[in-house]
Amino acid sequence: MVEAMKTKFDKYWGKLGKMNLLILVALVLDPQFKLVYVKWSFEQNYDVVVAMEMEKKVKDCLIRLYNWYDARDSSNNVQNTNTNESRSINDADMEEHDARAFLVSQFQKHLKEEDSMLSKSELERYLMDGCEADRGKFDILGWWKHNSTKYRILSQVTRDVLVVPVSTVASESAFSTGGRVLDPFRSSLSHKTVEALICAQN
Repeated sequence: MVEAMKTKFDKYWGKLGKMNLLILVALVLDPQFKLVYVKWSFEQNYDVVVAMEMEKKVKDCLIRLYNWYDARDSSNNVQNTNTNESRSINDADMEEHDARAFLVSQFQKHLKEEDSMLSKSELERYLMDGCEADRGKFDILGWWKHNSTKYRILSQVTRDVLVVPVSTVASESAFSTGGRVLDPFRSSLSHKTVEALICAQN
């Protein structure tokens, strides 16, 4: 039994190169642990070089993920801005606003874009902020909901990462239960009866 357990363990955790980085990304997105815990836990089990390498891999994976969501969000904003600009220009033509007011609004928009480029990304701010204190039962989803305005894009990443099931045990056990319910001697059961038997576990 121990050998079987060791084989299963090695499949998921034996080789660092084959480790699913999304599990570690989900850990970083827990405000109680962040990237500091990933580095610390690898230092406890491996040497410092391996710990630094894994920290870099996890951070790079998180940055790529964040940049993908950011690019997708930016393209949506550009489409909305172009639509709004065409409307505002048409409104300006219809209402005969002077060109100066339009130029001032365009310059203000340019300043906002420059400010956003110069400021740190949400991901950098999140990683630089301290870890949340352990208060017993910590509601991760509640924390992200509360901070979704502060970390607008990162909260979208978190929403999609944290719904990924860690294990396939639930679906596998459902199939094995189905195999026990629907055997050669009970193969004439209707699909509704089989569904009721599996769901009720009776």
